[in-house]
Amino acid sequence: MDSTDNNTERRSEKRLVPKVLAFAALASDVEKLGKLKDINKCGLAFEYLSHSHGGRCEQEAEIVLFMKEGEFHVKDISCTIVYDLDIDRDNTLFINPFEQRCCGVKFNRMAPEKAFQLEYFLNQYTVDPEGLSADETRT
Repeated sequence: MDSTDNNTERRSEKRLVPKVLAFAALASDVEKLGKLKDINKCGLAFEYLSHSHGGRCEQEAEIVLFMKEGEFHVKDISCTIVYDLDIDRDNTLFINPFEQRCCGVKFNRMAPEKAFQLEYFLNQYTVDPEGLSADETRT
């Protein structure tokens, strides 16, 4: 969340962006599978298409984080849904029955093995967005 409209940034860790195509999915809701937007050791955000409204916030869930080519995969990461928002896209040219949404989750306490896998992903496959040019941030 940005610090506009009286919303304040609640993340204690810097947001990192993936430097590869990566995905996240809620294990309990197969419809919520989408492209990883940003991540840090406390949580992540991902964008997805939906034909229904978002789920309840503060709902406990499990999330899967993976890459298309199978280079990385970790499942059953315990988390809590913090937000699930409709993304307003004014520049669409077509009528689309799907909503573009962004879901943010915070990670709950995790086993050391999962924490290690997450740390590996952060070190190998993410970058600080402040160091990127405008062209590099478009994926």
